[in-house]
Amino acid sequence: RHLRIRTYLLILVLVSALPFIAFSAVLVTRTAAIQTKSFGRDVVAVARALSLAIDSRIAVQQAALEVLGRSRALADGDLAVFSAELQDAAALLDSPISLSRAAGQQILNTARLPGAALPRRSQPEHVAQVVADRRAMVSGMTRDALDGRPQATVDVPVPGGGQAVRWVLAGTVQLASIEALLNSQRLPPGWVGAVVDQEGTFLARTRDNEATVGTSASKDWTGPARTQ
Repeated sequence: RHLRIRTYLLILVLVSALPFIAFSAVLVTRTAAIQTKSFGRDVVAVARALSLAIDSRIAVQQAALEVLGRSRALADGDLAVFSAELQDAAALLDSPISLSRAAGQQILNTARLPGAALPRRSQPEHVAQVVADRRAMVSGMTRDALDGRPQATVDVPVPGGGQAVRWVLAGTVQLASIEALLNSQRLPPGWVGAVVDQEGTFLARTRDNEATVGTSASKDWTGPARTQ
């Protein structure tokens, strides 16, 4: 009860990292064991394990944001104290975190110095949906409102004194980490793997990644009958 926010987050990150490490080991072992005769079945297994590994990373961020949302400093509106907690969390997660008003205007962002002018969130419809549904949501591919880099976000609504959502905490899903997971699969020569978001947009790809990220995937990639 008397642990600081940083201590809770550190415990959370350490515990949550264990299944991710296990998933990574399964991915490497499973990929190394692929045989040509049963390649189709093995690729499906690897794809599912990769999906679980990505979900594990997102779950860590969501849980950390939910812990931050219960901060006493945030509840009291003490943004100076909460900014320090936000910086601690971002360092532990190795990923930027922002705090926005329910309407989408950023108030704090660990990627910028305190007091710096901040823009509105780059996906107002997504933020509005998080506020309306009052539940955590993961965005599709978007561009960082500060530097334009491709990313996705994990967004958690935070209510104020009443029932209405007052804040939205957003953690960055860095696409480079998804690309690294994908490349670790060591697919056979000639094969191409990719991760696509719910809107059919490439988040990572083993070939021509830089030119492909942010573009729309064809039905060959998103069709239910295909396995990539």
